[in-house]
Amino acid sequence: MADRATKGTIESVIGGERLMDALEIADAEEAAMGAWDKAALAAAATGMPPPKPRQPNPLLLDLDPDRYALIYIYIYVYMAQNDDAQE
Repeated sequence: MADRATKGTIESVIGGERLMDALEIADAEEAAMGAWDKAALAAAATGMPPPKPRQPNPLLLDLDPDRYALIYIYIYVYMAQNDDAQE
């Protein structure tokens, strides 16, 4: 019984770390998008050429950061619920 509790605790910690990673990736992309937008507005205001277009973050799978985080959380929670139901 203790092994099962330990396994569940370890899985919870790993799951929490994965969720934090997804949120950090989304936050970093939001910050990068905001910085690029500010640079583009500043360039337009001063008559300078706009900055080079941003390359999409391949980790986000062509999704906007908020959608990426929500889908990641949904998939993780859904999979965790299904794993619990199978045991």
